[in-house]
Amino acid sequence: MIKLVVFDLDETLLNPVEMYKIYVALRTATIAARLGISLDKAREKVAGLKRELPIGTTEAVFDALGIGKEVWREKMLEVDPRKFVEPDPSVKGVLDSINVSKVLLTGLPVEQMLEELEAAGILDSFDLLVGWEKGGEPPKHSSKTWESIFARFGVRPQEVVAVGNEVSTDLPKELGVWTVLVGNDPFADADTIRKKVDIQIDSILKLPAVVEKIGQMQEQQHAESIEPSFGRAKGVQPNLLNLRRGNGTIPQPSKLKE
Repeated sequence: MIKLVVFDLDETLLNPVEMYKIYVALRTATIAARLGISLDKAREKVAGLKRELPIGTTEAVFDALGIGKEVWREKMLEVDPRKFVEPDPSVKGVLDSINVSKVLLTGLPVEQMLEELEAAGILDSFDLLVGWEKGGEPPKHSSKTWESIFARFGVRPQEVVAVGNEVSTDLPKELGVWTVLVGNDPFADADTIRKKVDIQIDSILKLPAVVEKIGQMQEQQHAESIEPSFGRAKGVQPNLLNLRRGNGTIPQPSKLKE
Protein backbone atom coordinates (compact mmCIF):
# COMPACT_ATOMS: atom_id res chain seq x y z
CA MET A 1 0.00 0.00 0.00
CA ILE A 2 1.35 3.41 -0.97
CA LYS A 3 1.38 5.76 2.02
CA LEU A 4 3.52 8.68 0.85
CA VAL A 5 4.34 10.56 -2.36
CA VAL A 6 7.44 12.78 -2.53
CA PHE A 7 7.41 15.47 -5.22
CA ASP A 8 10.07 17.55 -6.90
CA LEU A 9 8.84 21.05 -7.78
CA ASP A 10 10.11 22.76 -10.94
CA GLU A 11 9.56 20.88 -14.21
CA THR A 12 7.68 18.24 -12.24
CA LEU A 13 4.67 19.87 -10.58
CA LEU A 14 5.17 23.33 -12.07
CA ASN A 15 6.71 24.32 -15.36
CA PRO A 16 7.51 28.05 -15.38
CA VAL A 17 9.46 27.97 -18.63
CA GLU A 18 10.63 31.58 -18.61
CA MET A 19 11.87 31.31 -15.03
CA TYR A 20 13.77 28.15 -15.84
CA LYS A 21 15.43 29.89 -18.79
CA ILE A 22 16.67 32.58 -16.41
CA TYR A 23 18.06 29.96 -14.04
CA VAL A 24 19.92 28.29 -16.90
CA ALA A 25 21.30 31.61 -18.15
CA LEU A 26 22.41 32.56 -14.63
CA ARG A 27 24.08 29.19 -14.16
CA THR A 28 25.94 29.41 -17.46
CA ALA A 29 27.01 33.04 -17.03
CA THR A 30 28.22 32.50 -13.46
CA ILE A 31 30.32 29.46 -14.36
CA ALA A 32 31.78 31.20 -17.41
CA ALA A 33 32.71 34.29 -15.39
CA ARG A 34 34.17 32.36 -12.44
CA LEU A 35 36.25 30.02 -14.61
CA GLY A 36 37.13 32.53 -17.34
CA ILE A 37 35.68 30.38 -20.12
CA SER A 38 33.14 30.91 -22.89
CA LEU A 39 29.42 30.39 -22.42
CA ASP A 40 29.55 27.37 -24.73
CA LYS A 41 32.34 25.79 -22.66
CA ALA A 42 30.34 26.46 -19.51
CA ARG A 43 27.32 24.69 -20.98
CA GLU A 44 29.49 21.70 -21.93
CA LYS A 45 30.87 21.46 -18.40
CA VAL A 46 27.38 21.56 -16.88
CA ALA A 47 26.04 18.88 -19.22
CA GLY A 48 29.03 16.62 -18.65
CA LEU A 49 28.97 16.91 -14.86
CA LYS A 50 25.22 16.43 -14.60
CA ARG A 51 25.70 13.11 -16.38
CA GLU A 52 28.79 12.07 -14.43
CA LEU A 53 27.95 13.08 -10.87
CA PRO A 54 26.00 10.61 -8.72
CA ILE A 55 23.54 13.39 -7.88
CA GLY A 56 23.64 15.88 -10.71
CA THR A 57 22.18 19.00 -9.13
CA THR A 58 23.44 22.42 -10.16
CA GLU A 59 24.79 22.99 -6.65
CA ALA A 60 26.78 19.75 -6.98
CA VAL A 61 28.13 21.02 -10.31
CA PHE A 62 29.23 24.29 -8.68
CA ASP A 63 31.03 22.34 -5.95
CA ALA A 64 32.70 20.05 -8.48
CA LEU A 65 33.96 23.07 -10.40
CA GLY A 66 35.40 24.63 -7.24
CA ILE A 67 32.98 27.55 -7.28
CA GLY A 68 30.96 26.47 -4.24
CA LYS A 69 27.30 25.62 -3.84
CA GLU A 70 26.53 28.71 -1.75
CA VAL A 71 27.34 30.86 -4.78
CA TRP A 72 24.53 29.10 -6.66
CA ARG A 73 22.11 29.51 -3.76
CA GLU A 74 22.67 33.26 -3.77
CA LYS A 75 22.28 33.43 -7.54
CA MET A 76 18.94 31.62 -7.38
CA LEU A 77 17.65 34.20 -4.91
CA GLU A 78 18.03 36.87 -7.60
CA VAL A 79 14.96 35.36 -9.30
CA ASP A 80 11.49 36.14 -7.98
CA PRO A 81 9.15 33.20 -8.74
CA ARG A 82 6.08 35.36 -8.18
CA LYS A 83 6.79 37.08 -11.50
CA PHE A 84 6.52 33.80 -13.41
CA VAL A 85 4.18 31.46 -11.53
CA GLU A 86 0.39 31.61 -11.46
CA PRO A 87 -2.21 29.34 -9.84
CA ASP A 88 -2.88 26.18 -11.84
CA PRO A 89 -6.13 24.48 -10.79
CA SER A 90 -5.17 21.28 -12.61
CA VAL A 91 -2.02 20.82 -10.49
CA LYS A 92 -3.95 21.52 -7.31
CA GLY A 93 -6.50 18.97 -8.49
CA VAL A 94 -3.78 16.35 -8.91
CA LEU A 95 -2.51 16.94 -5.39
CA ASP A 96 -6.00 16.93 -3.87
CA SER A 97 -6.87 13.66 -5.59
CA ILE A 98 -3.92 11.74 -4.13
CA ASN A 99 -5.22 10.67 -0.74
CA VAL A 100 -1.94 9.82 0.97
CA SER A 101 0.66 11.97 2.73
CA LYS A 102 2.55 14.32 0.41
CA VAL A 103 6.03 15.83 0.74
CA LEU A 104 7.67 18.49 -1.40
CA LEU A 105 11.44 18.01 -1.69
CA THR A 106 13.24 20.69 -3.69
CA GLY A 107 16.73 22.10 -4.09
CA LEU A 108 15.37 25.64 -4.08
CA PRO A 109 16.23 27.96 -1.20
CA VAL A 110 13.45 27.77 1.38
CA GLU A 111 12.51 31.42 0.85
CA GLN A 112 12.09 30.89 -2.87
CA MET A 113 10.24 27.61 -2.42
CA LEU A 114 7.61 29.27 -0.23
CA GLU A 115 7.13 32.15 -2.67
CA GLU A 116 6.69 29.79 -5.61
CA LEU A 117 4.22 27.51 -3.81
CA GLU A 118 2.16 30.47 -2.63
CA ALA A 119 2.07 31.97 -6.13
CA ALA A 120 0.95 28.61 -7.51
CA GLY A 121 -1.80 28.26 -4.89
CA ILE A 122 -0.50 24.95 -3.54
CA LEU A 123 1.34 26.02 -0.38
CA ASP A 124 -1.15 24.14 1.81
CA SER A 125 -1.23 20.99 -0.31
CA PHE A 126 1.66 19.24 1.43
CA ASP A 127 2.22 17.59 4.79
CA LEU A 128 5.91 18.53 4.76
CA LEU A 129 8.05 21.03 2.83
CA VAL A 130 11.79 20.44 2.46
CA GLY A 131 14.01 23.08 0.84
CA TRP A 132 17.57 24.36 1.02
CA GLU A 133 18.16 26.18 4.30
CA LYS A 134 20.69 29.02 4.38
CA GLY A 135 23.99 27.66 5.64
CA GLY A 136 22.73 24.09 5.38
CA GLU A 137 23.40 21.26 2.99
CA PRO A 138 21.27 20.92 -0.16
CA PRO A 139 18.56 18.43 0.83
CA LYS A 140 18.88 16.25 -2.25
CA HIS A 141 22.57 15.54 -1.65
CA SER A 142 22.17 12.89 1.03
CA SER A 143 20.14 9.76 1.60
CA LYS A 144 19.73 11.03 5.16
CA THR A 145 17.07 13.44 3.90
CA TRP A 146 15.03 10.51 2.61
CA GLU A 147 15.67 8.44 5.71
CA SER A 148 14.41 11.27 7.91
CA ILE A 149 11.27 11.53 5.77
CA PHE A 150 10.65 7.78 6.09
CA ALA A 151 11.06 8.02 9.86
CA ARG A 152 8.85 11.08 10.21
CA PHE A 153 5.94 9.43 8.42
CA GLY A 154 6.59 5.93 9.74
CA VAL A 155 6.83 4.38 6.28
CA ARG A 156 9.08 1.88 4.54
CA PRO A 157 10.71 2.78 1.20
CA GLN A 158 8.46 0.38 -0.71
CA GLU A 159 5.45 2.36 0.54
CA VAL A 160 6.77 5.57 -1.04
CA VAL A 161 6.52 7.00 -4.56
CA ALA A 162 9.17 9.52 -5.68
CA VAL A 163 8.13 11.85 -8.52
CA GLY A 164 10.54 14.04 -10.47
CA ASN A 165 11.94 15.14 -13.81
CA GLU A 166 15.60 14.13 -13.30
CA VAL A 167 16.63 10.60 -12.40
CA SER A 168 19.83 11.31 -10.48
CA THR A 169 18.42 14.16 -8.38
CA ASP A 170 14.80 13.16 -7.78
CA LEU A 171 14.43 9.39 -8.01
CA PRO A 172 16.52 7.41 -5.47
CA LYS A 173 15.66 3.96 -6.77
CA GLU A 174 18.57 2.51 -4.78
CA LEU A 175 16.68 3.25 -1.55
CA GLY A 176 13.80 0.99 -2.61
CA VAL A 177 11.14 3.59 -3.41
CA TRP A 178 8.87 3.49 -6.43
CA THR A 179 9.98 6.00 -9.06
CA VAL A 180 7.95 8.05 -11.54
CA LEU A 181 9.76 10.17 -14.13
CA VAL A 182 7.81 13.14 -15.53
CA GLY A 183 8.87 13.98 -19.07
CA ASN A 184 12.26 13.18 -20.60
CA ASP A 185 15.43 13.56 -18.56
CA PRO A 186 18.09 14.90 -20.98
CA PHE A 187 20.88 13.86 -18.63
CA ALA A 188 19.89 10.19 -18.29
CA ASP A 189 20.53 7.59 -20.97
CA ALA A 190 18.09 4.84 -21.88
CA ASP A 191 19.86 2.23 -19.76
CA THR A 192 19.72 4.45 -16.66
CA ILE A 193 16.03 5.10 -17.17
CA ARG A 194 15.38 1.39 -17.66
CA LYS A 195 17.14 0.53 -14.40
CA LYS A 196 15.94 3.38 -12.19
CA VAL A 197 12.49 4.39 -13.42
CA ASP A 198 9.38 2.31 -12.70
CA ILE A 199 6.98 4.47 -14.71
CA GLN A 200 7.53 7.37 -17.09
CA ILE A 201 4.70 9.80 -17.82
CA ASP A 202 4.47 12.84 -20.06
CA SER A 203 2.26 14.89 -17.74
CA ILE A 204 1.84 15.27 -13.99
CA LEU A 205 -1.92 15.06 -14.65
CA LYS A 206 -1.48 11.29 -15.12
CA LEU A 207 0.01 10.79 -11.68
CA PRO A 208 -3.17 9.93 -9.70
CA ALA A 209 -3.86 6.99 -12.02
CA VAL A 210 -0.22 5.90 -11.77
CA VAL A 211 -0.25 5.92 -7.96
CA GLU A 212 -3.41 3.82 -8.06
CA LYS A 213 -1.79 1.45 -10.56
CA ILE A 214 1.26 0.99 -8.32
CA GLY A 215 -1.02 0.18 -5.40
CA GLN A 216 -2.85 -2.45 -7.45
CA MET A 217 0.45 -3.97 -8.57
CA GLN A 218 1.60 -4.17 -4.96
CA GLU A 219 -1.59 -5.95 -3.94
CA GLN A 220 -1.20 -8.42 -6.80
CA GLN A 221 2.42 -9.13 -5.95
CA HIS A 222 1.57 -9.54 -2.28
CA ALA A 223 -1.27 -11.95 -3.08
CA GLU A 224 1.03 -14.02 -5.29
CA SER A 225 3.74 -14.07 -2.61
CA ILE A 226 1.48 -15.66 -0.01
CA GLU A 227 -0.25 -18.25 -2.21
CA PRO A 228 0.14 -21.79 -0.75
CA SER A 229 2.86 -23.90 -2.32
CA PHE A 230 1.82 -27.46 -3.26
CA GLY A 231 4.16 -30.41 -3.30
CA ARG A 232 6.43 -29.06 -0.58
CA ALA A 233 8.03 -31.71 1.55
CA LYS A 234 6.30 -32.23 4.87
CA GLY A 235 7.73 -30.04 7.60
CA VAL A 236 9.52 -27.69 5.18
CA GLN A 237 8.51 -24.06 5.72
CA PRO A 238 8.47 -21.45 2.95
CA ASN A 239 11.43 -19.10 2.71
CA LEU A 240 9.96 -16.04 4.41
CA LEU A 241 12.90 -13.86 3.42
CA ASN A 242 12.14 -14.48 -0.25
CA LEU A 243 8.42 -14.05 0.24
CA ARG A 244 8.74 -10.78 2.07
CA ARG A 245 11.40 -9.25 -0.17
CA GLY A 246 12.51 -6.74 2.43
CA ASN A 247 11.61 -5.66 5.93
CA GLY A 248 7.93 -6.55 5.66
CA THR A 249 5.38 -8.27 3.51
CA ILE A 250 5.05 -5.49 0.94
CA PRO A 251 6.85 -6.38 -2.31
CA GLN A 252 9.65 -4.22 -3.63
CA PRO A 253 8.96 -1.97 -6.63
CA SER A 254 9.00 -3.73 -9.97
CA LYS A 255 9.10 -2.46 -13.53
CA LEU A 256 5.81 -1.04 -14.76
CA LYS A 257 4.82 0.29 -18.13
CA GLU A 258 2.66 3.36 -18.53
